[in-house]
Amino acid sequence: MTKFRHLLTLAALGTCAFALPFQGNRKAVQIWTAGFGPTSDVRIRNPRFVWQVWADGSAKITDGTMVINGKKVDAKYDSTKRELAFEPPSDLAVGTYEVHAKVKVDNWANFDKNWTVTIRSDAVETTANLTSNSRQAIDEFNRIRVAHGFAPCRFDAALNLAATAHTKYLALNQEGGHAEEPSKPGFTGAEPKDRVNLFGHVGSSWEVVSMGGTSPADGIRGLWDAPYHRIHMMRPGPGIVGASFSDRYFTMDGDTSIEDGDYVSPPSNGQNVPPSWHNQEVPDPMRNYPEAETTLGYPIVMNVYGDGIEDVELISSSLKEAYGDDVPRFELTPHNDEHLQTSVILIPKEPLKAHTTYSVSLKLRDNKGNTHSKAWKFTTL
Repeated sequence: MTKFRHLLTLAALGTCAFALPFQGNRKAVQIWTAGFGPTSDVRIRNPRFVWQVWADGSAKITDGTMVINGKKVDAKYDSTKRELAFEPPSDLAVGTYEVHAKVKVDNWANFDKNWTVTIRSDAVETTANLTSNSRQAIDEFNRIRVAHGFAPCRFDAALNLAATAHTKYLALNQEGGHAEEPSKPGFTGAEPKDRVNLFGHVGSSWEVVSMGGTSPADGIRGLWDAPYHRIHMMRPGPGIVGASFSDRYFTMDGDTSIEDGDYVSPPSNGQNVPPSWHNQEVPDPMRNYPEAETTLGYPIVMNVYGDGIEDVELISSSLKEAYGDDVPRFELTPHNDEHLQTSVILIPKEPLKAHTTYSVSLKLRDNKGNTHSKAWKFTTL
């Protein structure tokens, strides 16, 4: 029997601001930075050197440079990703690297960041890191995302190494979950953020794991069906992922960006939606409903993203069959479920009918007073 676990708190980096005051007839400028690195010992031979930085307001970063061990490298600033980054064209030698990064705002204001990273002697090469299992999982993940209108995610070597290491740990110890113990075989890091950092990832990340799936694609589908997992996996912006499957154990690590808007799953006009869902999710979304059966209707999720949006309230909901019959359901909101923030989940109390079209409407209000309304249809398998 497949069980799914998800990481309740995303491993995220906080932001901080740095400013230069007025200088002559030039206005003051400010930058924001979310992270930089890698900043510790890493087990990857070609880590991606990154400074996540952007200018405030109408100001723009007009130039960026990076010097590593005294040599200028071909670093590029990407205003969409908000980062200055350098990707080594080949594996680097074991040793310590001193990084000096600099950005220029509006062609005059300079800001810099310095850090050190050490490539460990047990660092792995990454040229042939994408396995058949990884590809199958990522292809299935992107198939589902594209069907929802989300951007596909790119393979990332660092995240894939972290996922592979954790899957190996789970299989060796025949256990599930996100935590690892140093005394057990296959240990690489106690928590997901420790493992992704060890393999050179810089930035926020999420992790989902399952046990009992029959294939990488099966692992992805089961995780997507579980509503808590789906909330993280349906972050709408472009991103990067890594995945690993071994001996019925599956791990995916990801870093996906957020784009403002309201997003739903199943998608509008979605076809072949499973009528039922067998609840084996950990934490259990039905923990507050002792009357709930293990086999329920397929969960419906709505996520709201936007600047300053930290909470949503359910104003109204509707789930009906094609002929207008109302479907009894559980309504999970941030006000009755501590694991939710800007998401609402509807879970039908009984499996839906096969080959049937359902209409859904949801109306939410965020903490800024804005209303978010969605109405759509989907058809079951």
